[in-house]
Amino acid sequence: NLLKGKNSQISLGKSEQVAFIKVVLRFIVRAQYNEDKSFSEVSAASISILSYIEPSLMIPSMISRFHLALETLTTTHQLPTAMTAVAFTARALFFCSLADSSSAADIMEESSCRAYGDFLALSLSNALLGIDANDPSKTSASIQLIVSMFSNLSVLDDDGSLTNALPSINFSKWLDEFLQRLFSIFLFLEPNTLNEGAHQSLSSSGTFLLSDKYYFPMLVVLLGRLSKPLHKQALEKISKFLRTNILPGSATEIGLLCCAAVHSNPEEAAVHIIDPILTSIISSLQGTPVSGFGGGTLDVSYSAKSMLPPALEIATEYHLHILALAIRYGGSFVLQYREQLKEITRSAFDAPSWKVNLAGDTLLCLLLRSLVHYYPTDQYKCFSCHPVAGAMEEWVSRKDYRNEHFLSGPNWHIPSDNEVLFANELLDLHLNSPLDVLLNICQSKSHGDRGKHFLHYMILNK
Repeated sequence: NLLKGKNSQISLGKSEQVAFIKVVLRFIVRAQYNEDKSFSEVSAASISILSYIEPSLMIPSMISRFHLALETLTTTHQLPTAMTAVAFTARALFFCSLADSSSAADIMEESSCRAYGDFLALSLSNALLGIDANDPSKTSASIQLIVSMFSNLSVLDDDGSLTNALPSINFSKWLDEFLQRLFSIFLFLEPNTLNEGAHQSLSSSGTFLLSDKYYFPMLVVLLGRLSKPLHKQALEKISKFLRTNILPGSATEIGLLCCAAVHSNPEEAAVHIIDPILTSIISSLQGTPVSGFGGGTLDVSYSAKSMLPPALEIATEYHLHILALAIRYGGSFVLQYREQLKEITRSAFDAPSWKVNLAGDTLLCLLLRSLVHYYPTDQYKCFSCHPVAGAMEEWVSRKDYRNEHFLSGPNWHIPSDNEVLFANELLDLHLNSPLDVLLNICQSKSHGDRGKHFLHYMILNK
């Protein structure tokens, strides 16, 4: 029976719709674990779409296959695919688990709604177990599941507002376990830097997390939606990890974690993350030979053979790299560190180490980008101003707005006059002045210390 809708559109009747979905479901089941990844992706997308249309058919089938993949020992490759399917249907699952008793009858039985809430909690717990340095595919699926689930929630808190959606989940404990497992990946995949990494910079290192397109969004979504107590708890854990570990092989991944922390709450992150890193870099470079190539006063003891101790060089390069990534979306927030950042960039170019020089160059580039580029400041944050936002973040719709003020769209970083002034000051120090020095070197007929002139030329060209 074909039904004629309000807009004169022809649609399937309820019985035909159910029959159609049952037929399509057979193809979905066959395609879900296909060796061709594109089949698996289409299967997951189909489950997602049809879960809104007929949740009573699609969701139980998906849950059943997830449990089967969880229990099997011989075909472990099925678990990441099953987790991806859960990630794609997360919003439909939340709709069902949060349905009140009056609306539950329109969707399915109330007991099923509670069961789906339990399944979401189970999936989130298993996502923690899936973060495994020995299994990149399972880790990637776990990350996708976490970002998908938390993207649908407005605030993550233990105040009881998510009891129906995620029963039995204690977010404080879950957060501790999540960070611990993430730190374990950083530690486990850290190469022997003193040996294997002696002849490479941090820009050529990294773990499999860098190739995961969901890694950074997951961090921003998670940290951006934590309640204030939980956010402070996360910052304290991250700060402690930074103070007690130097992991050059995971510097980029750790830097992105710090970047997400600063992005979510710059004021709190300044105390726990930025301040300690700045202090560490400044104290590390104090008393080291100064080449004068960065604008500092030439140290009379400096020569072309001067160098930093290996441990100090590694630690300084690592902290400069972390700092560069942490402030990449800092904007006006970095202005409060104006003098410290000028001192650090100058000291990095003055240091007798090409690795530290290169890390200083990365810091300068990302600092300038942070000051003068346009970028969204709330790309992954919840639309808390949405009038119907509750435990689950609503998809934004114009019909829900009664005040045109809410239709302003996402917020963007637009460089202020002070930011542009600071950027020009940095360019003056590290571009215009070095160009003058380079011109003098090229025009000079002095044959002085050729080794020192060559090093000076290399620094100026970074």
